[in-house]
Amino acid sequence: MRHMKAIRPSDIVPIGVFKNQTASWLQRARTSGHPVVITQNGKTAGILLSPTEYERIQYDEALAASVDRGFAELDAGEGISTDELERRLKQRLAAKKAKIK
Repeated sequence: MRHMKAIRPSDIVPIGVFKNQTASWLQRARTSGHPVVITQNGKTAGILLSPTEYERIQYDEALAASVDRGFAELDAGEGISTDELERRLKQRLAAKKAKIK
């Protein structure tokens, strides 16, 4: 699993400054890939992520949930053997190749 880029001191902005310079902070988050921490009264009030970073986090969470479901199925005796998985994958690949022809 990939990790979010580290927050740098230059990525922290008080809410008042953020309000006055919203477009530039949005651009900064999008181009740097670093999260922008928005503070209010010296405490974190929100975190701004680029769309790419947000999608990556969503993908990582979905992947982790899928793996957890797989382990739960195995624990419940609902899993399939490696040979069966390989057979099903080959079958799907053959079906996709047939559609392309």
